Parts: sequence; structure tokens; C-alpha cells
Amino acid sequence: MKTNFLYFRELGSQTFTYVTGGQTFTLADAGGANFDEDIANDLRIRVNVTFKEAQTTKCGSAYSGGSVDAGETVTVNATGKSMSGAVVTIVAQTADGTNGITLTAGDIVTITTIPVEGTEAMFRADRFLGVETNGSNTETVVSFKSLKSNAAAAGDDTVTFTYASETTLATGKAIALAIDEALNANSNGGVVDVYDRANNIGTASGISAITKMIITIA
Repeated sequence: MKTNFLYFRELGSQTFTYVTGGQTFTLADAGGANFDEDIANDLRIRVNVTFKEAQTTKCGSAYSGGSVDAGETVTVNATGKSMSGAVVTIVAQTADGTNGITLTAGDIVTITTIPVEGTEAMFRADRFLGVETNGSNTETVVSFKSLKSNAAAAGDDTVTFTYASETTLATGKAIALAIDEALNANSNGGVVDVYDRANNIGTASGISAITKMIITIA
């Protein structure tokens, strides 16, 4: 019998509507409504700008030759953005005629985590180990045998769910049931969504108490 793959994806996107002033955007802290983990590296994010109006003089030449239509979305080049702490800055076109963009009120800026190992993963169902909730009922950890090594010293791959402290095991139980549903899905070696937080789909997507999910690859 073919084994299924259980899919998990962390949350990592935030949208801003530009008004005026400096072209800086502060990402929300991890565990909020936008990101499961803190992002502090410019290489870890993709910045898209959707223009409210057509632009002929405010976009660098790298973007459609410097002219874009109303409603058009472009991805800011690596050198057209920077990041310091949680603050992302889009370079103005006046400072960089090739890679810069000068924003206009109403432009939409969407900052998204670029998927890397640890922000999304598929684990083999036949390497599932168990589900464990901590003593304070604030975290539930789902464990799998490491995909990279069979050595015991390698440790396990884990998915850690965080939620507010509760006096019952309601959330931990709900997570365990969501995992059980995924493990028993009849997908014949296919992919089963357990929790794609970016799109709010999967067997665990209805557990509203979850505030953060962190994937750790051993």
C-alpha cells in the first residue's frame, strides 16, 4: 500500500495599502495574524506592488520598461528593497532608476515569505511517531521520524502548534483528531493537507484556537 504525504505550511503574508511618507512597512510579530515566525532576512521575503493607477515615470526601467498599467502587479527586485529588523523598505525610483519604485497613495504592497525548508513540508505518513501536548496545555507537538537520517541521534521532524492556555485538552485533542483523519485518508500515495495556514485549508484548519505553527526539520 502506498503511503500518503502529510502537508503543512506556515503562515507568512501581510498586505499594506500605501498612504504617504516613507516607503517603509513593519511586519507583524510572529504568532500574530500574519506570520508564524519572525522574518529578519531580506532574502526570505517577496515584495509585490499592485498599482492603483498607471505609472509611466515612477517605476524603474526593470519593471515593464518603466511603464505599468493600473491594477498591474510587479515583484520588487532584490536590490529594490531592503530590510532592517522587521521593517521593509522599498527603494524609490528617484534613488534607483532601474530597480526602484515610487509609490502612490492607494498602491497595495504585499510581503510574503519565500518558501524554504522549515516553512512548509510534506512528511511521510508511515514515519509518523505521535502527538504530545505539554503540561501547560499551550503547545501540541506532532512528531515524525527524520526524513534526512535514520540515526537516532538525528532527532525527529516536528510540527509545533501553539495556542492560549486552556484548562482542558480540547485543542490538543482536536489536533490529534486532525492528524488521525489525515493519516487515514484514502489518497493512495497522494498529498493530504493537514494545515496550510497560508490558505486556511486542511484537516486542522477548523481549529480556531491555534495561533502559531512552527515546522522543524531535524
